[in-house]
Amino acid sequence: MNEQSTNTDTQRKGIGFWRTIQSTIAAACGVQTKANRERDFAQAKPSTFVIAGILFVVVFIFGMYGIVQLVISVASPVK
Repeated sequence: MNEQSTNTDTQRKGIGFWRTIQSTIAAACGVQTKANRERDFAQAKPSTFVIAGILFVVVFIFGMYGIVQLVISVASPVK
């Protein structure tokens, strides 16, 4: 049985860069379809989604920080 799980892991080729990004964003927004989720679990490596999730969170945090800084700079009175 251990050999079978190893063979399954080596047979996973991945789902591609853009599908990984699309799947990560859809999952983060809570709109991932069951079919896409099942495809991801069947074809992609879990490490791919862990890395994509971490990158998404980092980009999201810096994006929110940038938006807040922009709003503060626009809303602050001119001296």
